[in-house]
Amino acid sequence: MYIGGNEHACMHLLYSRFITMALYDMGLVGFQEPFKRFYAHGLIIKDGVKMSKSRGNVVNPEEYMDKYGADALRMYLLFLGQYSHGGDFRDSGMQGMLRFVNRIYSLAVQAVKQDAKLSQPLEKKLHQTIKKVTQDLEKLKFNTAIAGLMELVNLWSGEEGNRELVAVLARLMAPFAPFLAEELWEMSGVPAADQTSDVRGFVLNAGWPKHDEQLTKEELVEIVVQVNGRVREKFKVEYKASSNKQEVLELAQASERVTKHLAGKKVKKVVFVPGRLLNLVT
Repeated sequence: MYIGGNEHACMHLLYSRFITMALYDMGLVGFQEPFKRFYAHGLIIKDGVKMSKSRGNVVNPEEYMDKYGADALRMYLLFLGQYSHGGDFRDSGMQGMLRFVNRIYSLAVQAVKQDAKLSQPLEKKLHQTIKKVTQDLEKLKFNTAIAGLMELVNLWSGEEGNRELVAVLARLMAPFAPFLAEELWEMSGVPAADQTSDVRGFVLNAGWPKHDEQLTKEELVEIVVQVNGRVREKFKVEYKASSNKQEVLELAQASERVTKHLAGKKVKKVVFVPGRLLNLVT
């Protein structure tokens, strides 16, 4: 995959393609095209305008690293907006990300002391976050992955944590805040189950955490009921029941808001999307 911006992509692709074809002609590689996928990233602007030396609005990363730390700067840039769209760099936004980084560290210090059993909501949220961050990273959706981490930390703020939570969070944070991640990993003292060596080492040696699919499911699922394609009712059912067509149909038929639109009519077709939709066609 090639990731690049408009300013450089054309020449970079020409160079890499020329070299790859030359290597192919020499019999050194078995392919002619260097990339299977192209991803154009967005542009970071400053206070609403494009950065340039003439405007004097070029951001020097070292100044921000000295003031806020490399992790806060890195996470702020990734959180600015969708990677393909870019974002608007504003100094005021750095403070919020710095507070978030410091908050994680403070919670981790408390958690390793408490080392308590996680509450059911926090354990569920942890597994949901592992799944979300994993999927978002594969799609280069860094901003939404960080948003998912923020949701987990918000819930964690009112709960007791433990070393296992800190260890998992360290691995999830590693792509975004590598320095903080190493501190969390060392602090947790928990070896990863899939670690290939007896030597604990860096968090990058620990492997990526895995989620429990059952723990990612919401206990209640909202079902939308339609009659001839028009929404007539919405109700929530337990996750297990949400995939049972007969149970959902019986609940829909028990609703006055649905039955009044079925009066005197015969249901010819039932369209059911498990966990989401029931459409009664008369």
